[in-house]
Amino acid sequence: MLRGIDDFVSSKHEGKYKQWVSKLPQQTSELLGNVSNSSWYNIEDALLKPLEALCNLAYSDPLRGSWEVGRYSAETGLTGIYKVFVMVSTPSFILKRAPRILTTFYNPSQLEIKESSNNGILVRCTQLPVNSELIEHRIAGWIERAGEICGCVNMKVEILSSMAKGDQVFDLKASWD
Repeated sequence: MLRGIDDFVSSKHEGKYKQWVSKLPQQTSELLGNVSNSSWYNIEDALLKPLEALCNLAYSDPLRGSWEVGRYSAETGLTGIYKVFVMVSTPSFILKRAPRILTTFYNPSQLEIKESSNNGILVRCTQLPVNSELIEHRIAGWIERAGEICGCVNMKVEILSSMAKGDQVFDLKASWD
């Protein structure tokens, strides 16, 4: 996740990259130079702190910034190694599997599809490594862009409940035409 945020900042906010790096805590800065795709990292250091630094630096609405990072993550992930899989599948098929993909990034986490139809899904999360609106918005942005990549028209994603705001679950509804 840290590498994805780093890529996002360097490509989408190139002029603020050095300033972003300077705002990172020492632990995160050290990780940035040694990130391995095969290792697990503390979510605070590898996601939340760099995401907070970016969103506070580059966005008047930090939650919108986190949403955009989620969209970017879907873009880079689903047009890379998963590209062929996405090309031969229906939007419903891919989006129903989103919780499986997302749980590989958020550990521990519990995400499942509570409802699904040809034009929408309800994703329910009952556990995340930490309750954070930034994480919830990043997931929502990822779902939104994943749907668009899969061919969903008029993709809409709405957060219905938030564990970060005290709800028992984090629910998001995705719908499309």
